[in-house]
Amino acid sequence: MKAVYLAGRIENNPNKNHWRNEVTRKLVDTFKIYNPVLRECGDIKQIVEGDKKDIICSDVVIVYLDDTPSWGTAMEILWAWQLRKDIVAISKNKKINPWLDYHIKYVFPNIDQCVGYVKILGEMK
Repeated sequence: MKAVYLAGRIENNPNKNHWRNEVTRKLVDTFKIYNPVLRECGDIKQIVEGDKKDIICSDVVIVYLDDTPSWGTAMEILWAWQLRKDIVAISKNKKINPWLDYHIKYVFPNIDQCVGYVKILGEMK
């Protein structure tokens, strides 16, 4: 079974689960889902090494880009890119930072388009 990691701002984000729950509901039948919110507790080493391991085990990383930048999300993107993972994003902003644009394969304006693409990727691999 293919796997997806859900990257996006967690800290100080009351909506951290909203998009993750929607993506999980749409992909859970065909993908293993790695949700870092479920590991939010623990010491720094457990959190970071757990997230890195989950990214290693994933085929695709879905990034949710909101209006507040996140250091953790940026690190997850770079880690996934260095591992040559497919990285796709959801962002309502048409223009994103050049660093994000360089490392992310495609940016979709909504969850449905992103999930549709990820399903196609899952069929191809």
